[in-house]
Amino acid sequence: MTALLPGAVCSAVLMTVAFPKPALWFLAPFALVPLLFAIHRKPAAVSCARVFAACYACAAAWQLASLWWIGYVTIAGMLALCLFVALIVAGALTLSWWLTRRGVPLWLSLPAAWMTYEAVVSYLMTGFPWLALGYTWQPRTAAIQIADLAGVYGVSFVIIAGTAAVTQLLCALTGSSPFRPAVTALAIAGAAMAGSLAYGAARLGELDREAPERSIALACVQANIPSNVKHDPRLDADVLRRHAYWTCEAAASNVDVILWSETALPGYFHERGLSYHTVTGLVRRTGIPLLTGMATYDYRNGAITYHNSACIIGTNALPGTAYDKMHLVVFGEYVPFEKYLPFLKLVTPIEGSFSAGSRPVLLELDTARAGRVSFGPLICFEDVFGYMARLMASAGADILVNLTNDGWFRSSPGPYQHAALSTFRAVETRRPLVRATNSGVTLAADRAGRITHVLTDAGRRTELAGMLVADIPVHAPRTTFYAAHGDWFLVLSCIVLVATTIAACLRRVQA
Repeated sequence: MTALLPGAVCSAVLMTVAFPKPALWFLAPFALVPLLFAIHRKPAAVSCARVFAACYACAAAWQLASLWWIGYVTIAGMLALCLFVALIVAGALTLSWWLTRRGVPLWLSLPAAWMTYEAVVSYLMTGFPWLALGYTWQPRTAAIQIADLAGVYGVSFVIIAGTAAVTQLLCALTGSSPFRPAVTALAIAGAAMAGSLAYGAARLGELDREAPERSIALACVQANIPSNVKHDPRLDADVLRRHAYWTCEAAASNVDVILWSETALPGYFHERGLSYHTVTGLVRRTGIPLLTGMATYDYRNGAITYHNSACIIGTNALPGTAYDKMHLVVFGEYVPFEKYLPFLKLVTPIEGSFSAGSRPVLLELDTARAGRVSFGPLICFEDVFGYMARLMASAGADILVNLTNDGWFRSSPGPYQHAALSTFRAVETRRPLVRATNSGVTLAADRAGRITHVLTDAGRRTELAGMLVADIPVHAPRTTFYAAHGDWFLVLSCIVLVATTIAACLRRVQA
């Protein structure tokens, strides 16, 4: 283990800095090389237990260094999440090592194992695919266009194929393995990289040549309400005052709609209290509809159910059909098995649980300039999940809208990571995406995932108040391969790994 530790530590550091921030994306293909070279250089000289221990140490350090900001909300939950995900990472890398000892080339075992790891963390226990490797390449616009074919996971494959190639080349140069597998790995990685760049260049050219059918002018209000203020009923009037100030500033720009962030309204709008009277008066005064997040409740089967919702409040001061958030954050919006394991509430700050919505609902707005525009709402971390954006696109959304409150996480890497991964939903569905946040990062991205507008002050994008005005082009809707077929690439990767593992086991039995 001691001999493997330097490689594990080095890889943990490189993996951490490849993600925002500081977003040193060019390190991504090389980040795991120190660890992999250490365990593959002399595979017969190390035991499976030592390999797993080194991989787990690397993965745990990487997860903790990248996701420490979750501790602002729940330290116990952050530790449990990071250490659990590290088990999956270590298991995947150890399985890849074991397969290479059974004659499977690294260029096959590593991508299959890594993509299976990303599949597991994307779906197990509601999923948390936050650190998918492909997100590191968000600044590389051409390279991420393959996301409309295979999602962010296609980009992850290109990166991890490069990792396998570099590792095999180093092993060949040091005499640890023959050159033929290294040449094959380099050919595969080179083809994957060249293919993704060529596809990206072609797609970007096509998108840039396509003229929009219309455009809509909108403004996002970033009120920067601290968490201790946002959840103190005694300060509701101050919360609304801050939102109203920036809303009036935005109204001067003659926009078609103004966006507020997730649960921006204190209390419950339909109870016709302070929020109701303030917002309806504001909408009437400005003459501009408001698309906002709010908490709602209703009665179902004789019980009250609470929802994290979004709706448009029109100029007639009446709310339209609301969308209830479908994918809830475990320990953030609900506690699993709360009825049977009440002690689990000790790891979360929430006082009660939300209930999930049952279907995607578009928020539609009729405008004089752009006609009817359909917004596909993604609340909080729903923009982390490709399937949620696909649902909204399939329902007919013209624009994806992410309403979120990352104020809990201050100016940590969390809001920057969230902003980077959010833009992939635009590429996957070929819909523009707008983010209205409480404290940052508020932005607009085009169909290619390029950030076209962002609220910033002297380079700072978080913990500041302001408003962002953007003109969003609306194009004829299209259905991408990824939107139509979902995570087919992850399924294929899992099948390849299972088949390869079974074949390796059978060869061992026959031997």
